[in-house]
Amino acid sequence: MKPKQAPAPRVEADQTVRLPINTKNTTSSIRTGFTDQPKRFWLDLGEVKEVAEVRLNGQTLGLLWCFPWHVDITKAVKPTGNVLEIDVINLWANRVIGDLGQPKEKRFAKTHDVFRFDRLTKTTPLIGSGLLGPVTVQREQD
Repeated sequence: MKPKQAPAPRVEADQTVRLPINTKNTTSSIRTGFTDQPKRFWLDLGEVKEVAEVRLNGQTLGLLWCFPWHVDITKAVKPTGNVLEIDVINLWANRVIGDLGQPKEKRFAKTHDVFRFDRLTKTTPLIGSGLLGPVTVQREQD
């Protein structure tokens, strides 16, 4: 049976954080919005650039690194009062691009893999990164 979609949890992702750090933590509280108990619950992150680690109510549920960006939350979810944490890790290339616009003594990245980044310049467009969503809770019925 096709999963039904719950109202989207409110997850505010700061998509402007691309350079200072390569991991962004997003924390939110969610309600499932369902009155009946489905067979399974899924958290669908929509679109992620590049890797996401999901925790719900302190329980690590998975490390997502490719489509589909969803994880089974059945064993961790409660009717109310859920605390959702998502760590999103972006690509190192964005850090390198940002650093190329800085004097060497102020650069954060001290990479030795010049051959991998020799085509990057300070004007290279940043690679899309972050939790792009939409984030939804879905349920699977019998």
